[in-house]
Amino acid sequence: MAYTASSFAQILTRLFHWVLQPRLEDAVSQQLFPPPRSFHTAVPEQVMDGVLTPLWARFRRTLTPLRAVQHGRIQQYLMYVLLTLCVLLASSFPLDQILVQLLGW
Repeated sequence: MAYTASSFAQILTRLFHWVLQPRLEDAVSQQLFPPPRSFHTAVPEQVMDGVLTPLWARFRRTLTPLRAVQHGRIQQYLMYVLLTLCVLLASSFPLDQILVQLLGW
């Protein structure tokens, strides 16, 4: 056993092999005088590959139509902010009470 990160994690990797699904690449040689060989282990990222990457791809596909709004012009962005503030300000007024007072309903 060498002092590498794999050797320290080997206990947990073997214990949770059903979740982690480690990949082993072992160069076994049956020759009388074998050449130098190597051993490689890799543990794929289950959360990143199985959950986050598909969610991010779906999120990007969903928001692709909004790219038409993004032109890179600061004047348009300022207009978007101004329109949003006007809509929020207008929605905060009690329009029904104002109409009642103005029209006398």
